[in-house]
Amino acid sequence: MMVVGALAATLSAVVAWLATSLEWFYPVFLLEAVAGVAIWTVPLALTISFAKEHERPLYIGLSNTITAPATILAPVFGGWLADTIGFNATFLISAACGLLMAIMLVLFVKDPVTPAIGTETI
Repeated sequence: MMVVGALAATLSAVVAWLATSLEWFYPVFLLEAVAGVAIWTVPLALTISFAKEHERPLYIGLSNTITAPATILAPVFGGWLADTIGFNATFLISAACGLLMAIMLVLFVKDPVTPAIGTETI
């Protein structure tokens, strides 16, 4: 689901980049809403599945604390990019980052609940 969210964020930025009128921003905001739900809510449930029962409060606290600086600074950085290099370049950079996130999720994030092949119990 997080990969779907990353791809929705990528597509949202691409559609914004291609937009020729304000009407194009209806699908942009719809895709961004899909991305926001997938990228922000799924990790809440996923985080606790990495930890043992007694470690869950620590994992939840750390996951929220570690993401806070990026959550705070990303809009500032995006605004600075738009002011410095323009909206088109900002949308392209955003699309590239969304695609990079999808690739990283596919390659490096493994579902801790799904057993490895050949280790299933009957």
